[in-house]
Amino acid sequence: MFLYKMPKHKFVIHDVNIQYPPGTDPVPPNPEQLLAQAFPGKTVTIYYGSDVEPSLAVNPKHPSKIVAAWQNNRVNNGGALEAGIAYSHNGGKTWKHSVIPIQLSIGGLTNRVSDVWLSYSIDGKRVFLNALPFNVQHIGPPDAIQEGIITSYSDDDGVTWSKPIFNITSNLSLEEVPLNDKNSITADLQNPKAVYSVWDHFTSSDSFHSDTFFSRSLNKGMTWFPAVKIYDGTLDLIAQKLSNGLYNNNQTINNIIVSLPQKKGPSTLFNFMSRFYAKPTATDVEFINDAFPYKSTAIDVAFVRSDDGGITWTPSATIVTPVSPNNVTYTGGYVYDLNGNIKGGLGSLLRTSGNAIFDVAISPKTGYIYVVHQSDEFRSDLLNQISLRYSNDEGKTWSQPIMVNRTPQKGNNPQAFTPSLDISKDGYIGISYYDFRNDSGKDPLKTKTDAWLVLYKEPRHEHCLKFITEFRLSKQSYIAQNGPTTTQGIMTNGDYAEVIAADDKFYAIYTKSFPGPFNPPIEILHEEDTILLLDKNRRTAPFISIIEIEH
Repeated sequence: MFLYKMPKHKFVIHDVNIQYPPGTDPVPPNPEQLLAQAFPGKTVTIYYGSDVEPSLAVNPKHPSKIVAAWQNNRVNNGGALEAGIAYSHNGGKTWKHSVIPIQLSIGGLTNRVSDVWLSYSIDGKRVFLNALPFNVQHIGPPDAIQEGIITSYSDDDGVTWSKPIFNITSNLSLEEVPLNDKNSITADLQNPKAVYSVWDHFTSSDSFHSDTFFSRSLNKGMTWFPAVKIYDGTLDLIAQKLSNGLYNNNQTINNIIVSLPQKKGPSTLFNFMSRFYAKPTATDVEFINDAFPYKSTAIDVAFVRSDDGGITWTPSATIVTPVSPNNVTYTGGYVYDLNGNIKGGLGSLLRTSGNAIFDVAISPKTGYIYVVHQSDEFRSDLLNQISLRYSNDEGKTWSQPIMVNRTPQKGNNPQAFTPSLDISKDGYIGISYYDFRNDSGKDPLKTKTDAWLVLYKEPRHEHCLKFITEFRLSKQSYIAQNGPTTTQGIMTNGDYAEVIAADDKFYAIYTKSFPGPFNPPIEILHEEDTILLLDKNRRTAPFISIIEIEH
């Protein structure tokens, strides 16, 4: 019999808000400076004081030094006014703020930014920030940069930052459709000078096809190799007999690079991604116009591999798992037809990790690869749970799905969403997510929500995960609908949260909403059908919890 001794655990810091204090936001809320956010023919709302989709990095050599970033002042139809940045040099006890400037009104590059990601070099001497800046309308001459992927770095653990370098540029604005999206950055696990940026790239402003593009630096981000395409799914999906074969009907999204913890030789990299594509019998029109509940769209999580530090990549992707295109999150669940198929949603649509966004991490102890995502595969009513798969042979084979959230399955609303994970050097797996277990279900328009972190131990001889314990990260439940509304649902918790394991601790960053009351937005522009609103309520903020495992 194998006996497992439960570790001791405690919260070191709980539920700390690291948002810019009132009056210190780097972007002033002056209406005359915000007029550039107007979008012709649309109603645009600037949620000034509402921050979403945080990222976190912990110095691997000095874990008391922590850097966080997020979308600062979210806008309803895409991106935010600026990238918010906070740092702590005393283990999270106190926080200070800095800024890169990206916002044009404070001397930056463009008038919006999105998808802020952080990563520390393995020697702890440099932290990198990767982001997607873009303009709403075309500014300047026809060939001026309107959009792209940028990287900046800090050598003093978040206090000051280098001038951003573009990994790729585009002369298209949001008005014309951005070409690049869903970027991420990863510092190499064995080479402190190597860092990798990856994103999806649309071939034109009217295309529904995107490829995976990649750029690398071998001098700690000082200069970057030109961006290159490392994956186009068209021929691969045809060979795998998964799609209708049309170039316009497949795309990659949520590309994330991870590297194996090797000790010598060229770095082995994996680029994990979600692939969206038309089902074999779907037409181009059906795929383009497909909407929830989806009938013509298929999705999977897959990866390509490089054994030479990103110089060359496998042309064919290895599938980790298929993903249902209908595992979106409505606060009241779903409406079904007579056959049990989803017809629509109840309550409020939330923007969550949904059908495309996953997280991936490699264990520094075993080399196992773990993938976690939102999934409808565990319940007959298709309500979302958190699914984890792992590979013990570098991705050749994968385990059966494991439901890792501890959400009571007989509760009023047993949904769980937006997971993130990391693995400690001692083999503990920390997975964060959100659920509605404390909601009564009486009002699907005011849904009580909580953030959680569940702790498992890596598989040993019996090849199964061992549940250790669960932590409630949010001290009090919050209302999901109090967050900023976007074109893809209410964005209280957004596409991303993050968990980092370092030095016997788990660092979890997440967002939650405030209770209000909220004042109505201010109209700062109204010209025919072009309206610009300024919502100055503090609706959401990034919070950090730190959990220590005592041995």
